[in-house]
Amino acid sequence: MALKTVLVVLVGLASTAVGHALPVQERDTGNSDHQLLPRVQTSITAYVDSYWRGSSRLFLIDTQNQCVGLDGTGWSNIISSVQVAPGFRCRLWDSNSCNGDSTADIYPPGAQELGSFNDKATSFKCYQN
Repeated sequence: MALKTVLVVLVGLASTAVGHALPVQERDTGNSDHQLLPRVQTSITAYVDSYWRGSSRLFLIDTQNQCVGLDGTGWSNIISSVQVAPGFRCRLWDSNSCNGDSTADIYPPGAQELGSFNDKATSFKCYQN
């Protein structure tokens, strides 16, 4: 019986809380249109050989916030060179979640060789310049 009483009280409290929502406070965000900013997308082309040769794959990504993990794509630990789109820079990591050891930022047109990072990339992220 005690459990039934507790449930009745909880349901009563929940319905009371729903009926009395807190007031909304407006504030000026500086954007009078209140529109979301468009996503910025870019691309990076990965190659299995140095000097932008061999098999390649174009990756289209959102900048700033999208870490692209390469596990399961067939491109993990095989990239030897990359091309980066104008106006952006990209960084490669040796983990699948854009942390750990990484390259320096790679600027356009890209990197014809990855040096000691050859065949080590398992994720990447790109940024707008």
